[in-house]
Amino acid sequence: MKYSAPTHTAYTFIMHPWEMDPPQQITFFAALLGDIQTDIADDNDNSTLPKVFALGQNYPNPFNPTTTIQYTLPHKANVKLTVYNILGQKVTTLVNTEQSAGEYSVKWDGALAASGMYFYKLNTGETSISKKMILLK
Repeated sequence: MKYSAPTHTAYTFIMHPWEMDPPQQITFFAALLGDIQTDIADDNDNSTLPKVFALGQNYPNPFNPTTTIQYTLPHKANVKLTVYNILGQKVTTLVNTEQSAGEYSVKWDGALAASGMYFYKLNTGETSISKKMILLK
């Protein structure tokens, strides 16, 4: 079979992406790349953010000498996470800062503390939650 060239000539105007305005660039790259899913959440998409304040049980529990405490914030808040002994005396403050909505994890090293029961308290100004933990040496 013999190849024959087309009898008409077609001219195509090519515009480079850097010559396009932003909406044209978005359309160009969307068509070029197709559907791509990313791990970046839209600022208006709150589906991945926690819905309530929550303080998880520390783990491991009982522990020696370190434990992990997790908590969630549904919106920006001033957070204070404090550890108290069985007498209600403050042992240490693990967190005392403003934090954005999300999930957080804090480690406490009780190497210098005595064996026994301790309480940890999450305070955000509008919510206060406490849980107990046991340090066994």
